[in-house]
Amino acid sequence: VRTVRTVRTIMQVFASPGVRAKGARVNTQPCCANDLLMNDILRKQWKFAGYVTSDCWAIDDFFKYHKTHKDSTASAVDAVMHGTDIECGTSVYYTLFNAVKAGLISEEQINVSIKRLFTTRYKLGMFDPPELVKFANLPISTLEAPEHKALALQMAQQSIVLLKNQNNTLPIKKTIKKIAVIGPNADNRVAVLGNYNGIPSRIVTILDGIREKVGKNVEVYYEQGTSFVHDTLLVYTNISKQTNWENQQGFKAEYFDNRNLSGAPVATQMEPSIDHFWQEGQTVIAGITAANFSARYSTTYTSLQNGSITFEVDGDDGYKLRINDKEVINTWTRNRMGARTYKLQTKKDSTYTLVLEYFQGAGKANITLRAGNFEKTNHARLAAQVKDAD
Repeated sequence: VRTVRTVRTIMQVFASPGVRAKGARVNTQPCCANDLLMNDILRKQWKFAGYVTSDCWAIDDFFKYHKTHKDSTASAVDAVMHGTDIECGTSVYYTLFNAVKAGLISEEQINVSIKRLFTTRYKLGMFDPPELVKFANLPISTLEAPEHKALALQMAQQSIVLLKNQNNTLPIKKTIKKIAVIGPNADNRVAVLGNYNGIPSRIVTILDGIREKVGKNVEVYYEQGTSFVHDTLLVYTNISKQTNWENQQGFKAEYFDNRNLSGAPVATQMEPSIDHFWQEGQTVIAGITAANFSARYSTTYTSLQNGSITFEVDGDDGYKLRINDKEVINTWTRNRMGARTYKLQTKKDSTYTLVLEYFQGAGKANITLRAGNFEKTNHARLAAQVKDAD
């Protein structure tokens, strides 16, 4: 993205809350190597003496997408010369070793960034005994402490701006009997997290929040209605009674303390379904936390009719689905965001063996297997269904 901005706009609008070396270009130069932003405004006008981190893979963008630099070495050198002290990425700054040898940048210039980085580390107490560092002595109970959650709720409530309140919908009256909630984000756990989000111990979707707020005496009717681009949706079916493993309903779940399903499982249990969402470090099962682990879920599925059924798998990080030993879905090495589906042609009373394998590296973790059939939303039926909603 190339953006042209005046200095006044940058100072009054974009730079007033803070600063970040992002991946875009401003006035022909990438932000991480921008004369105006990094040298003039940040270092000279603001007298900023701290360190600057690039946006993730922003330095790669110099030569891959912006085409402002010929290669990774030129990109790394220019970014450091402009005061981007550390990259959020994987490899570009490794080229600085050879860049120094080639005389493209001096060791003294590298040391400017090193000094900024280590100054921050010293200020954080990273080289002091733990007993002298207040950050090292915070108890785990500090996380999501009741007073902190109460303050966060207060901040959220006081920062909300109600733009429209048609028919005086809010506040919700205590006399209502039925609420209809329609839309693709209503029951979406990812949608409420945002970007670069924190990691709560429990995620409350919009639908969850409404149900908890109004209580059991109010009917809350929910339908997805549409996706973001069309109204042909996978309508889910509860197949739990059609799954069985060794005469037990559900899935045999095996959990491994490594990413590649190696060795004997640390734990094995039966699970009624596969619908897991863990935060990083959260306990998955005894002996396993949600980082650097893998799992295998096995079951047999018996079809009730001739026709077809679509299996949908959604997960982070990688997964494979096999049906009768045939691999039908594989995102093990390259998993872009979004679910994957496979349509299985079925015969009545036939049994199919399903094996779902999954691994988790770092960050949040989730794995879900659902089944159903694609249907176009019947808007007339949906309107009739919610006609009596308050």
